[in-house]
Amino acid sequence: MRIALFAETYLPNVSGVVTHVHALRVGLEHLGHQVLVDEKEVELSYKEFELLTYFIENKGIALSREKILNHVWNYDYFGDARTIDTHVKKLRSKLGQKGEYIKTIWGMGYKFEVE
Repeated sequence: MRIALFAETYLPNVSGVVTHVHALRVGLEHLGHQVLVDEKEVELSYKEFELLTYFIENKGIALSREKILNHVWNYDYFGDARTIDTHVKKLRSKLGQKGEYIKTIWGMGYKFEVE
């Protein structure tokens, strides 16, 4: 499935998620596991890809670390919830300036927000 986001408009298609918000263009191709930021491919690990997908699907929603852990790592993960912080740090770094769209909600978790 492909979703294109122009402001608040969603257009379905077949293979992934494409988000366009202001200067941000993040293309998530699920079948090819491809991520594009401003037309340039960015290599992400499997979990970074899943994390970015989850953030984009929940744009503007504050997500607790527990909720992220349960969705991205599944309920059978028994590690420390701080693993999310490490993955978010790496993801932000790989996204460059666009990494700023992943906001930290202190004491809770994260929110994907484009101003």
